[in-house]
Amino acid sequence: MKGILSLYVPSYATVLVYMLQSTEYQVGPYLRWFWRTNDFRQVMKRRALERTKAARLLLLAIRLGILLQVTLGVFFIWLDSRRDLAGAWQFGVALIIVYPVVWAYMITLPILIGRWLIVRPREKRLIRESQSIFAKHPGVKIAVAGSYGKTTMKELLGTVLSESKNVAITPANKNVASSHAVFASKLTGKEDVLVIEYGEGRPGDVLRFTKTTQPNIGVITGIAPAHLDQYPSLDAAAR
Repeated sequence: MKGILSLYVPSYATVLVYMLQSTEYQVGPYLRWFWRTNDFRQVMKRRALERTKAARLLLLAIRLGILLQVTLGVFFIWLDSRRDLAGAWQFGVALIIVYPVVWAYMITLPILIGRWLIVRPREKRLIRESQSIFAKHPGVKIAVAGSYGKTTMKELLGTVLSESKNVAITPANKNVASSHAVFASKLTGKEDVLVIEYGEGRPGDVLRFTKTTQPNIGVITGIAPAHLDQYPSLDAAAR
C-alpha cells in the first residue's frame, strides 16, 4: 500500500525526471527502473536532481500534464453530478487514479523524438571526437567496471592517486559513452591519470567503451545479478 501511495506524493514528478536524468535519458533503462521501484519516496537517495534546462522543461511538462489530467478527471466527476452522464464519474476517477503511470510514459515521447532527431547524431559526433582525445592523451587511463561499487572504487582511486598525481575522474555515476565524451572534451591533456567508470546495460557496452577510451588498466569490482534482464546467466554477464 505504501508503494502505491508513493505514486501520489508531491515530489513524484521530480522523481520521474531524476530517474530519467540518472539513466542518461535512456527510455528502456528508465522504464525498467520505474516498474521495479516499490516506493518512489526512496528513489532520490544518492543525489539530488540536477536542474539543467532539459530537467526543468521536463519537470514543467509533467506537472502541467498531471494538473491537466487531474482537472479533467474532476470535471467529469462534476459533469456526472450535474447532468447524470452515464459513466462520467467512473471515467473521471480513472483519469485521476492512472495519472502516475500515464505521465511516466507520456514524458518519454519528447525524449524519443529528440533523441532520434537531435541527440543521437550529436552523440555520435562527440564519441568520435572523444576517441581521438583519449588516444592522444598521455596519461594512464584506468577503467572501472562491475555490477556494483563502481562509483565508490572510482572515487577511492581518485582520492588516493591525487596525493601525488594530477587525476581526473568521470563525475558522479556518469558512466556511458555520451558521458565519457563530455568528460573527454573537458580534459586539458596535463592529467597524469584518468579514472573512467563503465556502466553496462547490455552486452557489448564494455567493449564499445574500451574501443573509445582505450584504457591501460582495468578494475572489475565484482559480479552480481544486476543486469540479467539483458543476459541469459550470471556467467554471461561476467564474460
